[in-house]
Amino acid sequence: MKKHFGKKIATASILCSIMLMVLSCKSVKFDLDVYSPIAILTVYSNPSLPWYDPQAKSSNAVDDSLPGTLLKKQNQENPELYTVQERIDSAYKTLADSLSDSGINLIDSTSFTGGEEYQKAAKVFLSSLETDVPAEGLKVLDYINGKKYRQLAQSIGAEGIMLVEFNFYKQKLPVGMHDIFILARTTMNVYIYDAEGNKVFHKKYTAVSETGPQDDNGSYNKHELIAKYPETVESVVQSLVQDLHE
Repeated sequence: MKKHFGKKIATASILCSIMLMVLSCKSVKFDLDVYSPIAILTVYSNPSLPWYDPQAKSSNAVDDSLPGTLLKKQNQENPELYTVQERIDSAYKTLADSLSDSGINLIDSTSFTGGEEYQKAAKVFLSSLETDVPAEGLKVLDYINGKKYRQLAQSIGAEGIMLVEFNFYKQKLPVGMHDIFILARTTMNVYIYDAEGNKVFHKKYTAVSETGPQDDNGSYNKHELIAKYPETVESVVQSLVQDLHE
C-alpha cells in the first residue's frame, strides 16, 4: 500500500489540478473609476467545514457539526472548527491586500466600523446570522436595502461598497478503486453597490485545492487539509481582481 502511495498522490494531483479552477456566474462589466474609493463592509464565513454535496439543493453542503454543549466540546478539539477565525481573517487579509496591490483604492475599515450607521446595519442581522463568523474588526452584514446602503456609503465617503461571503467546505475525491482524498473547497460571493445603493456587481467564485490528505477508513490529517485553504482563497481573489480590472 505504502509503496504505491506516491503514485496515487501523483494521480490525485493530476486529477485535482483539473479541478483547481474558478467558476463564476453573472459576468458584469465593472468601472473602477466610477465606483472608487471602495469600502469593504463585511467579510464573513460559515463556522465549520461541512462536506460538499453536489446533490444538495440549498447550501450544497452537509454540516456535520453538533449542537449545544457537544458543539462547544467539538470546537475545542477539532482544528477544522477552532481555526475558523484564523481562516476568515486570513481570507480578509488576502482579499484586501490583493485589491490594494492591484491599484484599487480601498477605504480603511477602521475609519467606519465604529460609526453609528455601520453599527445599526450590523444589528439588523445579529440574530438571524449569529452562526456566521466575521473577519476581525468587521460585522456580519447581508442584504439590507438600497436606502441603507446609500446611507452607509454617504457616511463612509465611499463610491462603492463591497460585501463578501466565504464558504469553506471539504470535498471527497475518489482515486482508483479504493482511495479517497479530501480536498479544500472555497466559494466566495461578492456584491458591490454604488453610492446610491444600486447593485453594480455580483459574482460567485469557486476553487478546489489541487491535493489533500488521504482518507484512511474515515480518518484524515485535518491539519494538512486546513493548510490547503489559502491556495483556494488566493485563486478566487485573483479571479475577482482580474474581473474588476477588465
